[in-house]
Amino acid sequence: MATLLKDYLHAKPRSERDEKGWLMVERGMRVTDVGGSGYSLHRNALKVWGMPGIGHLHPSINGMEVTGYRFDTIDDDVVDVYVIYKRRDEEDNDDYGELEVGTSLHQVETNRDASWALMSATYTPTGGTAKTYKPRFIIDGSTSSLTYRRRESVDPSEKSQSFVGKANSGSWSIGGMSVGGAARTWKCTYLGGTSRDGGKTWDVTYTFEYEAGTWDAESLYHDDTGGVPGDVVDGGNGYSKRTIATVNFGSI
Repeated sequence: MATLLKDYLHAKPRSERDEKGWLMVERGMRVTDVGGSGYSLHRNALKVWGMPGIGHLHPSINGMEVTGYRFDTIDDDVVDVYVIYKRRDEEDNDDYGELEVGTSLHQVETNRDASWALMSATYTPTGGTAKTYKPRFIIDGSTSSLTYRRRESVDPSEKSQSFVGKANSGSWSIGGMSVGGAARTWKCTYLGGTSRDGGKTWDVTYTFEYEAGTWDAESLYHDDTGGVPGDVVDGGNGYSKRTIATVNFGSI
């Protein structure tokens, strides 16, 4: 029967941190009386009772889990198994968080031109009097997004309730990157996390979307025909606005 000697290779410990902030630690396990040859010898060594499996946590280093193995065949029935544990370095969250940016198209209805001014048009019925109205177009609108991911030590539930659905109160930065845009132009659309170690650490994702004209909601008066009369004034007669709630994104 194969026998496992845990942490047998204390003379050969190895640890490192890569450029993305992942810490790696190896534990040396010697397995004796292993059956098989070649690849099967290594595979059978992993089946011995007590060998940590993929996803198992390190017994003494918080947040580190098994991600793989490497092998060294010592004899016909002896294999040294180096169990590889990894975790994201919590002290370097801000330096090694993952940023993703992009812009996508979607169709929107609007009464505004490219410079955000209300458009006007004139219609004259046959034999009638000219009427001015605010035309409405369906156009391709663009939305820029920013996604940030990092490992944290606190459940993000409370933070998500404070930020999702709210806009930036001013200039801010995240993951070492300064984010442009005036107040109320960036909205937090998602904030959530996943824990694979019983709540000790969380892989948290933040998603933000940009709107150059601010995320304030506006309403224009419509007459009985469903159209917007020409005498509606931007910011005045027939116009109303709901200002979106803001929060300091710099506190994320």
